Amino acid sequence: MKKIYKYILQITDHQTLTLPKGSKILSVAEQHDNIVLYALVDTVTGDVENVPIIIRGTGHTANYVEGCAFLGTVKLSGGRLMFHVFAKTNN
Repeated sequence: MKKIYKYILQITDHQTLTLPKGSKILSVAEQHDNIVLYALVDTVTGDVENVPIIIRGTGHTANYVEGCAFLGTVKLSGGRLMFHVFAKTNN
């Protein structure tokens, strides 16, 4: 069975998100001044995979995002803070 789940991301440069194996990341957005990630997940599988997530602010060094999938830009604090979210994939 597949469902769409929400994951609240930490506002940090690097983190690892544990998802059910085969999940498809759909988007990122702002909710209640948090960065949230939405993914289509298989709720039956017992297997998981670790997905490295990189968040970079506008104007910050972005050396580590090459080869990563761009997930989107999220604005926080009324647009005063802009964060760009990437996932390191095996592709």
